[in-house]
Amino acid sequence: MRTLIACMCVALGVSAANAGVTGVSVDSFPQTLGTGAIVVNDIKATFDGQLGGQQLYILLDNGTIYNTAGFGGNVAPNAAFVGLVPDLAFDSFLTMGGPTFESSQGVLVVGGAVNIMGAPSGLNVGTPNTALVSAAFAPAAGLVITDQADFLLARISISSDADGIAFFFGSTTDNAPVFEIAGTVTDGVLTFIPEPTSAVLAALAMVGGFIRRR
Repeated sequence: MRTLIACMCVALGVSAANAGVTGVSVDSFPQTLGTGAIVVNDIKATFDGQLGGQQLYILLDNGTIYNTAGFGGNVAPNAAFVGLVPDLAFDSFLTMGGPTFESSQGVLVVGGAVNIMGAPSGLNVGTPNTALVSAAFAPAAGLVITDQADFLLARISISSDADGIAFFFGSTTDNAPVFEIAGTVTDGVLTFIPEPTSAVLAALAMVGGFIRRR
């Protein structure tokens, strides 16, 4: 797995454009829950124009993605439930701008990240397969979100012993190129690694081969 990650770091790619999704960052911080130590990873995008569809794929070689048993869902939790079940604040979910249902705008969750090689077509955000995130999502129908910096799209909490791979595809509704970036998970910390435009497809092909060998 470490060798795969090292190879991927050479073969990452990003679409450069004056409009569209122009960058993705991750804010990570440690947290200790009753189930053990995790790292909370907040995935944020910067974009010009109207936000379109996004795809996220994370596959762990070891460790788990945290989703609160019996309460966690695919979108940001209700603040009232967080008051009753505090661990929900650190759940894994998709969002449009905020860490709670009240602070998030509407999210349309379509299914799995079907345009990312090796990603299953079915939606998965940590459960029942706790080693996988595969999601395609967008603003809810009729919702217009434009020109944002560091806009929260997902919170993915990962056990502090986890290692793996990650891919993100981002788009706007104009004709800007799709933003593509690959990354790694190391000790629970998710990192996207921008490199000069080279072959994201080569990285995806490597990952596809890795998945088939598992």
